[in-house]
Amino acid sequence: ETCPLIITRTWSYTDACGNPASVSQTITVDDTIAPVFDAPPADATYECLDDVPAAGPLGWTDNCDGSGFADPVQTDDGQTCPLTITRTWSYTDACGNPASVSQTITVDDTIAPVFDPLTPVELGCDEEFPEFLTATYTDNCDPDGSVIGYPSFTSDGCFEFATYNFEVYDSCENYAFTKVKYQREINILEECETAFGFNKELATCFIPDFSRWGWTNMVEEDNSYTLDLLAGAGQGNANAEDFFCDANKGTDVGDIIIDYFDGMITVTYILADDYEMTEAHVYIGCEMYPEGNNGPTVAPGQYTFVADESMVGDACIYTFGPFEASGPLYVIAHAVTCEVICECSKPDSCVGEYTGDGVIEVCPDEFAAPDAISGVDFKAYPVPFDNKVNIQYNFDYDTDVKIEIMDIKGIIIEDAHVPYTTKAAGQVEFDLSRAKDQMLFVRVKTNRGIEMKQIISSNNKR
Repeated sequence: ETCPLIITRTWSYTDACGNPASVSQTITVDDTIAPVFDAPPADATYECLDDVPAAGPLGWTDNCDGSGFADPVQTDDGQTCPLTITRTWSYTDACGNPASVSQTITVDDTIAPVFDPLTPVELGCDEEFPEFLTATYTDNCDPDGSVIGYPSFTSDGCFEFATYNFEVYDSCENYAFTKVKYQREINILEECETAFGFNKELATCFIPDFSRWGWTNMVEEDNSYTLDLLAGAGQGNANAEDFFCDANKGTDVGDIIIDYFDGMITVTYILADDYEMTEAHVYIGCEMYPEGNNGPTVAPGQYTFVADESMVGDACIYTFGPFEASGPLYVIAHAVTCEVICECSKPDSCVGEYTGDGVIEVCPDEFAAPDAISGVDFKAYPVPFDNKVNIQYNFDYDTDVKIEIMDIKGIIIEDAHVPYTTKAAGQVEFDLSRAKDQMLFVRVKTNRGIEMKQIISSNNKR
């Protein structure tokens, strides 16, 4: 055995007579001092495992063995976020004296991923919001990546917004979030209403011929006419001069210009600022109203020319024609107009035109038109009436006279058809005792034209 090592030293002498003598010394050699390591690396914390430096040997010295180097043994706890690594350097000298030192390394990612910058976008008027967007990110420990974001929509005033949200977690559950907003200006139309062209000198109300409001306007060649485009004028009341065709109740949303020269006619809509037209229908014909499958009609779909939203949606000035025409004509100019609350952008030109299908019939040089109404004057009395009403007339021409009394829905409740000569005044009495408490219309037709007046019962008046 070497630890301990026993050394004995003996000194001996024998004299001449053979008498011996000796002394001895015992030396014990025993190493009990452990080696000493150089200072190990300090404990350290790293974000990523790739950041941890490689392990290297560590020097030691020993009182008996001298000096040398030891390689470490590395172990970990098998956990993540954090992961604990232990590096241990060990050496035992020749006498079995052990020595060791260690270093603790903590690996814990506390840094969230970082998204690449996203830029807000303002879309054009006709551009759609993307169905989704992709955002890319980098991470200090994990590989770079990307995520998809879908829009959530909001609006404010004249703008619509799409916000795309993006979120990601890394391996250590560090959370990152970003978002980007796209916006676009939008069109908002409100108070969309039916509108008709009206000129006091030219117009005849649809009622009581039809149970809807609107006007037909008589025009002649070699003239230019201006009509007010009135929206929502179908209001009126029992005391209005023209019930359900009360121009004073309408909103002036533009003008209609009719130019009728040299056998060509054009009808031009000029919209007021802050109004837009979504439909336009124009009737031009010899009769007061278009002819439908079941007789005269004022349904816009039966008019001579029809322009839908795809044609007139951006138009502030829209012209129908020019079209060939002749003789006196009736013109009905219908539209659906809306107040512009928000307008994304105006086109470079908001002028449009219709030159498509549609035939204007050839009209006679003269026909019963509103300018002949002065020859169809009559008197209705008493007004207000109680039970009976007298219709009195006196014309300066021979004619058949047709008298019709209608309710406000255009239903004829009484009528008479009598011949007339210029020899004497004409008069017809009607019993209206069944029509109390309401307002009625009296329409007189001759071969020179038509005249219409309102009458009201005394009970209704009260």
